[in-house]
Amino acid sequence: MHSLPLRALSQRIAGVLLAILCIGSSLHGQEGPGQEIVQANQSLRQTVTAAMQKAARNTGAALLADKLVIGSRNDVLVVNAALEGVTRVTIADLEGGAPLMFVYLNLPQGMEVARGFYTVKVMRHRTQRGAWVAQLLDAKGVVVRELGATVATGEPVLPEGKLTVSITISRQGVVIDIRFGGNAVDVAFSGSGTGSGTGE
Repeated sequence: MHSLPLRALSQRIAGVLLAILCIGSSLHGQEGPGQEIVQANQSLRQTVTAAMQKAARNTGAALLADKLVIGSRNDVLVVNAALEGVTRVTIADLEGGAPLMFVYLNLPQGMEVARGFYTVKVMRHRTQRGAWVAQLLDAKGVVVRELGATVATGEPVLPEGKLTVSITISRQGVVIDIRFGGNAVDVAFSGSGTGSGTGE
């Protein structure tokens, strides 16, 4: 499944990411200390964005290239991007099941998720009252993993039409999240170190 592109993506990011976790494109053109890091980050983001867009198109989805964040550690590589139209998702949509994020995951073996690209769909748990789940869908739309999700709704998180995506890497595991309007969604992968990335 995407073996060559995935390997190339991992090697490319490992080669140029260094200690950067999502330096924004707003740094373009700045001169001064660390300019080589800024340039490496720009190259990295262009490569990653192109790979993510191509993989998303293979699923029939489209992502927001300016809402993409990269998180890395020596044993973890995660890319999280918001899907187009996510700010129009309602609570009713969420409860019934709504695709929110498109991700690339390369996680430690203990997290039991195969390296690859996934659409993240969030919904109410079918049997546990008040619980939420996140499904990882492969390129064919097949659910390959179901995880617990934390969803907060109702309280204004961001102004209407605005959204953020982020990644947190810690000793406890990896969390990907998206926030838009009155909704905040976290999906956690349990495992075992610390880094983070945020895209606004």
